[in-house]
Amino acid sequence: MFISSVHRGNEAHDLSVFMKFWKEWTSKKIKKEFRIEGHVWQRESLTISFAARKVYAQKWDYVLNNPVRADLVKESDDWLWQGEIEIL
Repeated sequence: MFISSVHRGNEAHDLSVFMKFWKEWTSKKIKKEFRIEGHVWQRESLTISFAARKVYAQKWDYVLNNPVRADLVKESDDWLWQGEIEIL
C-alpha cells in the first residue's frame, strides 16, 4: 500500500506538500543546530521514489505471472527459474 496523502487535522494534503514543509522545517533546525549553510536535502521528493516502486512492482507482477499465463505452471511460485525482485 502506498501513501498518497497525509492528514493534518481534518484536511488531507498530498505527500509532496507534506514533504516540502517537513524538509523546510527540518532544514532550518539542522542548519541552526549544526551551524551549517547550503542545502540539507536533495531536491527530489520521495513521492517520485514511491511512484517508481509502484510501477516496478506492477511490472514485476506481470513478469512473475508470465509462466502462469502461458499454462506452464499453475502458480507463479512453481516456476523453477523465477528471479528475485530483491536479494535479501
